[in-house]
Amino acid sequence: MAENDDIIIESNLTWYNDMDLSKNVRVINGGSLTFSGADFSITDGIEIFVDSSSSIIIHSSVLESNSSNADNQDSVSAFTMVVEGVMEATNSSIHRGVISASGTLYINDTSLERVGPVNLESDEAVISLGGLTSFSNSSGGTDIRARALSEIYWGDEVSGSGGSTKKWE
Repeated sequence: MAENDDIIIESNLTWYNDMDLSKNVRVINGGSLTFSGADFSITDGIEIFVDSSSSIIIHSSVLESNSSNADNQDSVSAFTMVVEGVMEATNSSIHRGVISASGTLYINDTSLERVGPVNLESDEAVISLGGLTSFSNSSGGTDIRARALSEIYWGDEVSGSGGSTKKWE
């Protein structure tokens, strides 16, 4: 449920300028939010939510927690992305956040530092990793946690943080 000061997006919106994001974002009712060519510093505890009919696109951008604790990576204090719809990330960097998805994630040529594990929360969840996408410093060395029937597509040039990919039911 949205709070009074949440940013609600129900249409197509693109953010082009560097920004400090200190409010929850809800992309709903078929909306689409694009982060394009800019740096976004996100306050710890902020949630970016994308409902099942909506999408988020991260293109040539940096999304980074503004935490003063660089080792911080728990869902209570890092920023969180909850994707029930579609997320596309290309030529970007995501640092010190938590990604949970029951929808579809397309991640290409993107650096994911202290983001893992990406949590696929449903059997219908899909993650497609391509290009020179890389994970580094994933918690416990685990880059992805998935349900038994979730789909993981791991391209030939994708690099992990050296740990395992765990599937659980």
